[in-house]
Amino acid sequence: MELGLATADTLLAVASIAFMVAGYRAIRARRIERHRALMLAAAASSAAFMILFVSRFAYFGFHPFAGAAAWRGVYYGLLFLHEPLAVINIPLVLVALVLGLRRASAHREVARPALVVWLIAASSGVLVYAMLYLW
Repeated sequence: MELGLATADTLLAVASIAFMVAGYRAIRARRIERHRALMLAAAASSAAFMILFVSRFAYFGFHPFAGAAAWRGVYYGLLFLHEPLAVINIPLVLVALVLGLRRASAHREVARPALVVWLIAASSGVLVYAMLYLW
């Protein structure tokens, strides 16, 4: 059951990454309405991820790393990159989202670093999943 929930969580993260990349491409093409829809989809899939992640963590707790000892340092390095970025990411994305919905000029200044942090946090989370459950 834990693996199934972790996999569902990871699929939500992958969907969020796909929406973010497509949203970035849309805004580069000046397709503002498409950008807005895609970034809202990225935020929704990330919110669903968070709800499922917190629920899964509350029920199952930490999943120990069971990979080869040689990979332990890589795993913990990745995890310690992922965790603070995932925490910082939440207010950054929320501020970018609110500013974007209000069509505030400050949106661009916040959205650029928010997207970078969001992409790194989501991508590193997918790698953490792979190291925990697939290796």
